[in-house]
Amino acid sequence: MPVHGVVVTLSGVEGQREGAMAALGAEPRATLGQAVGAKLPLVLETSGVEEEEALWGWLKALPGVVFYDVVYVDFSDVDQVDVASLGRRRARVERAESRG
Repeated sequence: MPVHGVVVTLSGVEGQREGAMAALGAEPRATLGQAVGAKLPLVLETSGVEEEEALWGWLKALPGVVFYDVVYVDFSDVDQVDVASLGRRRARVERAESRG
């Protein structure tokens, strides 16, 4: 199960911060910490690498999330990770996003 420690920077725009916090709070794979100003620590846990990638895409597109810092990653209980395929998959996603 991939586990990530993340610090999310939330928007200062009225309504967006609250919306992002509500969406993150409703996400069962996210455990929220105590916000300090615009910074919100959270832990993301997924059942596998593909689900983890989908969760990152969701977080990246979430209105009210300005930026996030990954501060911890643990893949110790994942049997096999095809690192080469992750890079290819990310490149395909980035190309698709740039076409838009």
